Amino acid sequence: KVMCFSRKAGLACSVLVRVSDFELIGHLRFRLAEDLGCMGLQFTGKPLLQMRLESTVHLGPAIPMPLRHHIERAVREACDSWLERNAVLPRELSVKTDRFRRKSTLTPEDVKAATLAAKEASLRCGSP
Repeated sequence: KVMCFSRKAGLACSVLVRVSDFELIGHLRFRLAEDLGCMGLQFTGKPLLQMRLESTVHLGPAIPMPLRHHIERAVREACDSWLERNAVLPRELSVKTDRFRRKSTLTPEDVKAATLAAKEASLRCGSP
């Protein structure tokens, strides 16, 4: 719940925004650190952002407000702005990838997971 304030009184309102089918379309540069601990992502130009947005705004417990288009536009503009500030050349979005780091020792769980993955891969390829 969000509290909306006017000069005289605070009015309770609720805002629900649901984002799904998030998709970025563009040319991407990918960099992987030598130790596999970090990867860098850069779009060479502003990517096309596609997503499905659903939003509802209610004033008080039950009065719907016709603000859907304004909220959805604000969410799209915020996402576009964030992408340009953080992931379009010359900027780079860094993602830590600790799971890909080389290990000096293997645990029994590591061996079990690798064995299972190898069996699944051989079944998919048709090998016994």
